[in-house]
Amino acid sequence: MNLRSAITWLCLAFVGLSGLAPGAARAAPTFPYRWPDYSVLPIFFVPRDWSTSSGDVQAEAAAIRSAMREIQGYYRVKLGSMRTFRLNDVEVVQADGFKEAYGITWNGRNIYADGVEVNSSFEGAVVAELHRRGYPTPPAQNESGYSVVIFVKGAGGWAGGRELGSGDGGWAILGDWAIDSLDGSVPEGAYWWSGRRLQTGAAAHELGHVFGLPHPDAYGGSFASSVMGNWWEFPTIGFNANDISLLFPAKNAFFPSVPGYLLQGMWRGNQGFSRTVPLNSNGVPNFGAASGWSGPVAISGLPGAGDMQGQGDFIFSNGRTMMQSMWRGDQGFTRTVSMNADGSPNWAAASAWSGPALLSGLPGSGSLQASEAVVIAFGRVLRQSFWRGNQGFTRTVPMNMDGTPNWAAASAWSGPTSSSVLPGSGDVQSLSETLYPNGQTMLQGIWRGNQGFTRTIPMNADGTPNFGAASAWSAPIALSGLPGSGSIQSQTDVVYRLFP
Repeated sequence: MNLRSAITWLCLAFVGLSGLAPGAARAAPTFPYRWPDYSVLPIFFVPRDWSTSSGDVQAEAAAIRSAMREIQGYYRVKLGSMRTFRLNDVEVVQADGFKEAYGITWNGRNIYADGVEVNSSFEGAVVAELHRRGYPTPPAQNESGYSVVIFVKGAGGWAGGRELGSGDGGWAILGDWAIDSLDGSVPEGAYWWSGRRLQTGAAAHELGHVFGLPHPDAYGGSFASSVMGNWWEFPTIGFNANDISLLFPAKNAFFPSVPGYLLQGMWRGNQGFSRTVPLNSNGVPNFGAASGWSGPVAISGLPGAGDMQGQGDFIFSNGRTMMQSMWRGDQGFTRTVSMNADGSPNWAAASAWSGPALLSGLPGSGSLQASEAVVIAFGRVLRQSFWRGNQGFTRTVPMNMDGTPNWAAASAWSGPTSSSVLPGSGDVQSLSETLYPNGQTMLQGIWRGNQGFTRTIPMNADGTPNFGAASAWSAPIALSGLPGSGSIQSQTDVVYRLFP
């Protein structure tokens, strides 16, 4: 079996601002903080007009967390490499004073138009208090190592970003227009600037300023060429060549190469096997360097009864949890696995299996043959697929602000798709869909009649699959190249991204 063309199985079923004067000399990094060096720190700064313990503030913090995770993935994809910034969790900070102490006045008019007045002391007051309380926002702009994105509740439409004058770092500040859009309170279309998509783009834009990126007109460029111009076209718009030349090598410390690996798993003859495949620097699996297969694992360690039928594992877009699912004997079971800080799974912290779910809740007829799930669209959408009775069905599930699936808002199942459109012959046995971490390609694989086939699907600018431009299916892959005996029963795959 040629591993370079092998179908991906996966995971065995344990399945510029003014008002502050820059310092005089560029400082060496001292890193007197508790966050990793050269990382991005989101802060939700909440004046005493509101309580950080309130449900509203906690929901807003979750929305900020989700948006920043999406921006992290967006930078990786749009910079055209496996490099992105190290992202810390959101720090929710109860401010010492009420909003007026930071130069913020609400004048009684609409806060989404002209109802918020922010005076020249605002930026300095916020960063000075944060610095005094142990956050990397030096008023003298003379410390290195941190890019901070500060969301200030009550600050209306404020948005701006600053690269420090004498340190390798900076901060951006955004107000209610961003916060209330990210949590869905102000939907897209209510105002020209509003909605989660647009304000996630605004935050990505301001973070670009923190990294030293200017607006395109500063060098005669087109605003339509970069998110540093038309941020409202997020996420389809990306970075231009000038942006990339300014980031690298100058900001290499903030953009480490993000290694990772593909974990492949498959079941045949009711025995499970797994292996790991390293990722190349472009995010494509290096099948030639794959490990040997481990196993077998006995099916007796899994809940339920009957033959293994399908798997579908995916990592929530918040990066904190993986959901594993499996079907056997036409009953479905799921569990969650917490992720370690470096992006690897913490198997010891896996939940108990839940279920069983009944096949009668799914469309179609016949026994379940294959199942799969993959997160697409920069973490905003979960794509679920399954086959039964040689007919395929798919649906999409939007992700909540906290990066978990919003099952209640799932689309209806589409289909059926006939197996006659697939290569080969015989019953469908397994399905896998793997989004390469470069965000540019999805690898799709199927097995039927104990032969495997793969194809690649390019991703649209919005992160959804462009099935119309899919490659041809590969030549058949023989089952004899895999360990174990008996017919293949399931496959699934998960890419783990390891952060330094």
